Amino acid sequence: MVLHTITGGMLEVNCYIIETDAGCIIVDPGVPIEDILSVTKEKKIAAVLLTHGHIDHITALDDIHKMGIPVYISKEDAPMLSDPEKNQSTLFYRVGLTFPPADHLLSEGDHLRLLGLDITVLATPGHTKGSVCFLIDNTLLSGDTLFQGGRGRTDFPGGSDREMAASLRRLKAMPAATIVYPGHGMPTTIGDEQWW
Repeated sequence: MVLHTITGGMLEVNCYIIETDAGCIIVDPGVPIEDILSVTKEKKIAAVLLTHGHIDHITALDDIHKMGIPVYISKEDAPMLSDPEKNQSTLFYRVGLTFPPADHLLSEGDHLRLLGLDITVLATPGHTKGSVCFLIDNTLLSGDTLFQGGRGRTDFPGGSDREMAASLRRLKAMPAATIVYPGHGMPTTIGDEQWW
């Protein structure tokens, strides 16, 4: 597995491309589709995984749907795709954006088998009601739950300080060597993020 990072979009979001010999998986397509395709090239894109439903993490979804790529999101955050207020696109666009429904709804503890990878879904509410992290071996894609030296905001609709604290306690108990790839900013490790 090779992990590529594309940083860009409206709020410098990290879009991740997980590449294997069999193809690619996109996590949080908040950058232009052209940037994504410049990395995936001719490889098959097997799936798009969303850590949550805020607009800065989903801006390329229309193009992805046109390509017929299946989209995965938590069942709690799924309604955000069709609601411009909930996905917060009204903060950035005069007319808010809506997207087609996801193909697959995720829950705590789900195990996805994609391109030969075992991906575990960890429910980590706090930033949104349905925020999730994706764990692949010792690699954690943390979305806007955990950053290098910080955590996601909880003052948006669906956010909760109490739930965020519980989610961070859960992540803190993971092995210290777990590599964390956040939704914004630089990678880190669980061992380096014991400040909370």
